[in-house]
Amino acid sequence: MIQNGQSETTGVFGYPVITTTPNHPGRSFTFNGGSRVTQGVAFDNLSIRTINDEQMQTFEELIERLTPDGLNYGETHGGGLSWYLGATMEAGTAMLYATLGFGGLSITNFLPGTPLFENWIRAFDRFIGACNLGGLAYELFPAFDQGQADYAMAAATRSGHLLTLQAGLKAELNAMTGGSGEVPLFLRQPSSWTVNSVGYNMAQSAAILSDVDTALANPTKLILCGPQYANPHYRAGDVHTDAEGKHWEGISLGRAIQNYRTGAATKATRKRSRANIKA
Repeated sequence: MIQNGQSETTGVFGYPVITTTPNHPGRSFTFNGGSRVTQGVAFDNLSIRTINDEQMQTFEELIERLTPDGLNYGETHGGGLSWYLGATMEAGTAMLYATLGFGGLSITNFLPGTPLFENWIRAFDRFIGACNLGGLAYELFPAFDQGQADYAMAAATRSGHLLTLQAGLKAELNAMTGGSGEVPLFLRQPSSWTVNSVGYNMAQSAAILSDVDTALANPTKLILCGPQYANPHYRAGDVHTDAEGKHWEGISLGRAIQNYRTGAATKATRKRSRANIKA
């Protein structure tokens, strides 16, 4: 799984990392550049970096890093993802995780033709190339965690951008593999019922709610892996989860991917009625 998105995908600093040793040695990997491949200032929107082959030459056991030079930012979703998949995948199967995200950017910065989209495709290209070189069969799972910057975007606009993003990934990845099938995009729904301190009102955002409706209407294209509000956050009223929250989010991504792989993928759900809710 190669992930893209906003700051929620860059890893969290200021907390001890959880995944200091491989969860399942020999079954969970990342690139030699670390789980956060696009290293640099996490929240500097003017420093969008292009990844290069030096960061993706080999596979290494997945551990999380909290380095003093600020290049890797600690626990990402990869720790929880590897913890879950390593325990549930069939024998003889391994996983690779990398994240390419940058903070504060609109979905328009990730659409086909942008530098961040090209980073995504380049990372998949290097992964496919390494697998082909080693004679390894593979599956591709793009994931996207973004939306806070677009909380005021019109629902129809947000929905159209998500479908454009998924269609671009499908076209590029099928061109690489010679395939023609659907390539679902795994989504985290950025939401918090308490987010107000940073100027967002995510609980009432039409754009964020449209993620659910778009996934329901396009179940083969978009797989929503649950909201973020239930996980531990960096501080009250914030949009960022802490290290434990990142770990739990990774587990939910892993569960969704494994359900999809085994034909038991769950669909996005949305409460339509409160009649049966009891205290």
